[in-house]
Amino acid sequence: AIFAFPSCSSVGAGAFVSNINIISIDFPILSSVASYMFMSCSRLTTVSLPMCRTIGDYAFYGCRSLTAISLPSCTKISAFAFTSCSYLTEISLPNCTSIESRAFNECSSLTAISLPSCTTIGSYAFFSDRSLSTIYLPLCSSIGDYAFTNCSALTSVNISKCSTFNYGIFQNCIALSTASLPSCTTLGSSVFSGCVALTTISLSKCTLVGSYAFWRCTTLSTVSLPSCETISGSAFAGCRALTTIYLPFCETIGGYAFSGCSALTTVSLPKCYTILAFAFYSCITLLSVYLLGSSVAGLANNTVFNGTPISNNTTATGGIHGSIYVRESLYNSYIAATNWSYYSSRIVSLTDAEIEALGF
Repeated sequence: AIFAFPSCSSVGAGAFVSNINIISIDFPILSSVASYMFMSCSRLTTVSLPMCRTIGDYAFYGCRSLTAISLPSCTKISAFAFTSCSYLTEISLPNCTSIESRAFNECSSLTAISLPSCTTIGSYAFFSDRSLSTIYLPLCSSIGDYAFTNCSALTSVNISKCSTFNYGIFQNCIALSTASLPSCTTLGSSVFSGCVALTTISLSKCTLVGSYAFWRCTTLSTVSLPSCETISGSAFAGCRALTTIYLPFCETIGGYAFSGCSALTTVSLPKCYTILAFAFYSCITLLSVYLLGSSVAGLANNTVFNGTPISNNTTATGGIHGSIYVRESLYNSYIAATNWSYYSSRIVSLTDAEIEALGF
């Protein structure tokens, strides 16, 4: 059945819940769709709401026959509004500024979103939208936890205005190969965890990388973090393609931060003052660590380099041992310092001239 209400300006919550007879709706002057209004209308295919400004909670939840939605006047999509609309492939929301939590969660056929006016994306908003390959968010400055987790077809992201990326936003986006986040200052936990196609990341303004941020990004080979001050626990664990790390302003390396980075050969930390337990555990090719700060870096214990050629119990292929390079003026302090003394045979002093020649 086709439901047309040319003069209707208000409809109550849940008015058409589970009405399996509705195929098409037309509300030309309705300004707001109430909560639960069309929930589980399983045969609804066509929606015309040209003046609607807000979509309430669960308004179209489970409308599994809905394939496209155009809401030219809408500014807000509330929580769970289109969750489990499994055949929805297209959405047009040119003036929408806010997408609330789980608004499009498990819309498994949705391929692209263009939200040119949107400033806020809620948590889990597009969670497990497995066909989503393209997103356009030029003004978005706030993205909630796990907003795009498990979007397995997503290949690239460019989010220029957002400065803080919260928990797991792109976790397990297994096709994601490029990410441009030029305003990012804080990268939260597990943001890119499991993004196995990600090869390069450059975050020029980022000062904090959260725990598990790049966990098991197995093809990540190039990392640029020129402003980073803190690398949290397990941030790059299992990044098997990383070969070199240069963190010019990093002061703290968390526990297991680079564990299992099996191709990592060189780490340069000109300003580092704290390295926590197992930070480089099982980095089996690590041969050179440069610690060139103006004071002795704090070492959590003697597990930091376990399973590397720097460890007293491990050598690289060919019997080569790794080395820890420090300033000549601090050499004696290092070899006598708590926990560093364990690595005394691996510590090598560098003169100021040698340091300058290395470009630090």
